[in-house]
Amino acid sequence: MKIWHYFLGTLLIFGLLSWLSYHDGMAYDGLTTIGFPLTYYKEGVGQSLDTGQMEGFSHYSLLAVAANLICSFLTYFASRYVFNMWKDRTS
Repeated sequence: MKIWHYFLGTLLIFGLLSWLSYHDGMAYDGLTTIGFPLTYYKEGVGQSLDTGQMEGFSHYSLLAVAANLICSFLTYFASRYVFNMWKDRTS
């Protein structure tokens, strides 16, 4: 049961950090990014210097997703530890 708490807490923090770090800059600089602390998704468009035509690109990094999940787990673990310490002191 406790494993589910850590699993769901980690996913919640990962989703929250991804949502807060989402940058849709396609109308401005042509670059959309998602991910904190590491960017795991990039998508953009721009004019090619070689052909002069508009081209698009997208990049997805599984290593950055794994690092972000580890960071989310550590954040959840630390916040749960601090909350339990605070709860024990007030009891």
